[in-house]
Amino acid sequence: MFVVGTFCLVLVASFATHPIIASSNDSRDSPFLFPTNATWFKEAKFGLFITWGPVAQWGTEIGFPLVCEKFPCTVQTAGPSKETINNVTELKAHRQKYADLAKTFNPAKFDPVEMAKLAKAVGFKYLVFTTEHCDGFANFKTNISSYNIINTPYKQDIFGMLVQAFRKEGLRVGAYYCPSTWNSDDYWQPDALTSFGPVCRPNYVTASDPERWERYLKYLLGQLTEIAHQYSPDVVWIDCDETLNTLDTRVESLGQIFREANPEVVMQIRGRGGWEDYLETPDKQTTLANSIMGLSMMTAGVHFEVPDTLANGPWAYSPHVSYQSAGAVIGKLVSLTAKGGNYLLNLGPGPDGLWPADGVGVLNEVADWMSTNGESIEGTVEQWPHDFTSDPQYGASRRHFVMASLNSTLILCTQLSCLQLVLMGRRLRLLRNTLPLCSRQ
Repeated sequence: MFVVGTFCLVLVASFATHPIIASSNDSRDSPFLFPTNATWFKEAKFGLFITWGPVAQWGTEIGFPLVCEKFPCTVQTAGPSKETINNVTELKAHRQKYADLAKTFNPAKFDPVEMAKLAKAVGFKYLVFTTEHCDGFANFKTNISSYNIINTPYKQDIFGMLVQAFRKEGLRVGAYYCPSTWNSDDYWQPDALTSFGPVCRPNYVTASDPERWERYLKYLLGQLTEIAHQYSPDVVWIDCDETLNTLDTRVESLGQIFREANPEVVMQIRGRGGWEDYLETPDKQTTLANSIMGLSMMTAGVHFEVPDTLANGPWAYSPHVSYQSAGAVIGKLVSLTAKGGNYLLNLGPGPDGLWPADGVGVLNEVADWMSTNGESIEGTVEQWPHDFTSDPQYGASRRHFVMASLNSTLILCTQLSCLQLVLMGRRLRLLRNTLPLCSRQ
């Protein structure tokens, strides 16, 4: 077979000398709510998600072990184990054990500098970190809640350390925050240790107890204001869908505060249609890219991001999972890049602060591939209209070449022709060059 790894690099470099910035009269550049100068986000393409907290000591999903909607309920405990809860006494003991994980959380081997260096080598352009997940534990320095990283044996501001290390490497930093706080008596009333609580919803009608809800909003909006003032994040990633009239956290009221702290910030409130700078898809829905990039995206007119996990399992650390292959990660990244979106890939550290070795191995393989082919990812902007009805699927970019995945193969197109290539190690090998023209001017 003819080796085209070098040719691929030359092809990319020949079109990479002019940065791609969408035209100002393009309606797709206008967010629903806020004006933004954040062209960096559309050009970044590849983001790193880190989901972490004291629950890493259990090696199970974050937050969800707290959920119990009726008796009996089955909850996650340490490792892959599950437990059936039959009464209030058992529920209180289980939730207290989860909360007490903060008392022993001491990730002494956590090294944000090395994480940032590896992230840069892999080709990640921005980080989204769980400043506070739905369990209510704050991975940052906060004066509003005592349930935070400073009050653990570790006693250091994890998010602040990541912000400093990643920005030193030239990477952007974002704050994930869950406005559904399952350890709060003002969210799951009257007592979060013993009350039934649904996912992403308070267990009462907020309009029926406005004093309680206002107390909760003071906590929620106060912490987000702290994040804006202390870290000036480049991304604000608000989880849990919202429905106006039944669940209104008023998070959008902080838009001006975040933009004053960082004029290039991008924000999204998941599920609150019309209150985001970009579209966040459901979790792990890379397979939905076809429909997302069809009429719905042309109508919505926003950039999109797909969140995914490197582990074939939970978002938080687990020692009992396998991992996607480097080829699978690259294939998804290539496909989403060709379709004009970002790929947000999660890897959660363990209780000692280190990423799991198997996950790091995959990242190193991706870094090896990106060292040769990375220019074909960053800054590529799709050209409309797309054609995703054919097999293989491909579309054109304003760099006049594009990539799309077909199992382990890639499609590279210029204005003149298309090449179908197969990923073999760090090189691309030519399969055929008889594909139809894919440039659509």
